[in-house]
Amino acid sequence: MSETTCSPPPDSAPAPQSIYAWLSCPACGSREVLRGPRAADGTVEISCKDCGLTGQYGL
Repeated sequence: MSETTCSPPPDSAPAPQSIYAWLSCPACGSREVLRGPRAADGTVEISCKDCGLTGQYGL
């Protein structure tokens, strides 16, 4: 079995993006999505600034 090593990404590697960078509202498609605090059960409240849709999601 060969040994593998991990090395840091090169300086030219893009910065990692947050899940919220590509999250959009399922009702209206808006990317103006707000993340609330994490609840005791591990879910997070997500709400749309444009249409007001709100839900709890396990991210």
